[in-house]
Amino acid sequence: MWSLMFKDEISYEFSWNWLTGNIPTELTRLKFLAVLNLSQNVLVGPIPQGLQFNTFANDSYVGNLDLCGLPLSKQCGMSGSSHVPQPSESYFFSGFTWESVVIGYNCGLVVGTIVWSLMFKYRKPKWFVEYLV
Repeated sequence: MWSLMFKDEISYEFSWNWLTGNIPTELTRLKFLAVLNLSQNVLVGPIPQGLQFNTFANDSYVGNLDLCGLPLSKQCGMSGSSHVPQPSESYFFSGFTWESVVIGYNCGLVVGTIVWSLMFKYRKPKWFVEYLV
């Protein structure tokens, strides 16, 4: 979180913090709040209305798939929530599936077999022959 002060106004940056739940309505009482960026979190429910919250643009809420109400076009009360990623998922592991493990294993098996056969075709390692015999 960081804040900047300009003529008694404060800007808060809370994007990409895995914040969950509803936006507290108590934040609408903050008269000095100039900018509030809550984008790319896991927030749900209606966006509070009042004072400074009425001045925030859509960019403040981008990436929160289950937020609704103004200034967003998604109306509250509609059934069916979107997929919400779990906070334990990281960027690296989000695309790491069993298919990628199988592909990596098979590629390693093919390369290892080729290297193994070339090694014995051109020169048998002395340590290996002594170990087996």
